[in-house]
Amino acid sequence: MKNKKILIFSLALVGILTCFIAVHHSFKGEKNNVLEQGNSSIDENSYVREDGKQVYNEFYSPFLAVDYSKKNNINRDADYIAIIRIDSLESSNWDSINNQYVAVYSKGKATVLTVLKGDLSSTISYRRLGGQIGYNEWMKGSVDKKKMDSIIGIPTNPDNVIINSQKEDDIQLEVGKTYLVFMTQYSCCNLENEYTIMAYEYGVRELQQQTEWNTLSMQEVGDLKVKDNKTGNWVKLSDVVNLNVSE
Repeated sequence: MKNKKILIFSLALVGILTCFIAVHHSFKGEKNNVLEQGNSSIDENSYVREDGKQVYNEFYSPFLAVDYSKKNNINRDADYIAIIRIDSLESSNWDSINNQYVAVYSKGKATVLTVLKGDLSSTISYRRLGGQIGYNEWMKGSVDKKKMDSIIGIPTNPDNVIINSQKEDDIQLEVGKTYLVFMTQYSCCNLENEYTIMAYEYGVRELQQQTEWNTLSMQEVGDLKVKDNKTGNWVKLSDVVNLNVSE
C-alpha cells in the first residue's frame, strides 16, 4: 500500500494520471549505463559544483502514455499555463502531506508575470519532479539501503555528495530565471495556491528575453523565444502554446 501511494504521488508530480510502463534509472556524468527498475548505480563520472560539492547524476527514462512533445496534448492537459519567475527553490524526497518518502522533487515560490491559461494569483507555490539533494537524504528514500550501499559504495565524505535527480533531457530550475510553465493542481499532493509543473522537459521552458511582460500584446508574447530542452534551440512561444491571437 505504501509503495502504491509513493507511485501515485510521483505520477501526480508530473501531471500524469495514466501510468508508467517502466522506469529505467541510471547515474551518469557524460556517459551512462541504463539499469532496470529497482537497480541503481553511480559510475565514476561526476562533477564538482562551485561550492565544492561532488555531484552525481541520477537520470531516469519513464515511458509516458501521453506524448507531451505534441503541442495540442500539453495545452489540453495543462490547466494553467504561465510565464513565471522562480523566487525560491529547494529540493526534497520527503512528502510532508502524506508523510512518506517519494521521488526527488523541487518546490518553492514564484512570481506570475503573465497568465496564458487559467486563473492564478500574482505569487504562487510550485512543485516539480526532479531536484538536487544530499546523499544522506537521498539514501533515506531508498527501498533497500543495504543494497544501495553495496551498489554505490559509501562515499568517503557523504556530507559532501549531492545527487542530481532528473529525467533525461530535462533541466533543473534556477532562482531568478524566467520560465514558461505548464501546470496542474492535485487535491492529494498540492497545498492551497500550490501547483504542479507537469510533463518533465516539455512542461518548463526557459525564456530567452527578460522584459516588462505586462506591456506586451498577446502577439508580442507569442513571438518571445523559449528553449527546446531536447535540442537546445530557441523557438517561438506560440510554437508550444495555443494563443488566441488574431491573424
